[in-house]
Amino acid sequence: QKEPGTLVGVYALRAPDYHNGLYLEASKRFWLGEGRYIQLSGQYTYQDSTGEELDGNFSVKHYGARITWKHRWYSGSIAYTDYPEEDRLRKPWGGIPGYTSVMINDFDRPEETAILLGGTVDLDSLGGQGLSINAKAIYGDTPDCGRSASPDTDEYNLNFAYRPPLKKLEGLLLQLRFGWVNRNDTCRASDAVDVTEVRFVANFPFEF
Repeated sequence: QKEPGTLVGVYALRAPDYHNGLYLEASKRFWLGEGRYIQLSGQYTYQDSTGEELDGNFSVKHYGARITWKHRWYSGSIAYTDYPEEDRLRKPWGGIPGYTSVMINDFDRPEETAILLGGTVDLDSLGGQGLSINAKAIYGDTPDCGRSASPDTDEYNLNFAYRPPLKKLEGLLLQLRFGWVNRNDTCRASDAVDVTEVRFVANFPFEF
């Protein structure tokens, strides 16, 4: 990484008798002036079974692309991911780095494509000290019938973040997060379940 927003990353995993994994990511930031830029990012994942194939015989891929832009007090992003295989991507550590992975859903189901639209307003730059608001809308599409059938899913996130401008509370981050999920039935049955979640998160670093 030569400057913020410019990087190339490679991650490889070999788990004998389980799977081989490869993850690639590249990102480049183009500065348009003070506090303004456009950033282009891409990612790729490949996994396949090996040896005794303890989790079955599989070979899966994932592709992702993202455009992010910033203009002083606001920023936005558009992202796209594609999981084209009929099998699922493995998550040995519980999560994935997909650009459309958000508050409730990862949008990484077999044969799923997803588009994310997001934006952040930094109210700190407009006089609202320490406050920012982020909103996302994600639209996921999967087959309605067949082996990979699952409910099409849309998710909407709203996040309020506050960093108190007090020296004694430096590093404290308070977040109030809302998530709404709307799903559509597949051709199999009435299997769509909508979800609403509210989360409060407090982060404070300290040394010991």
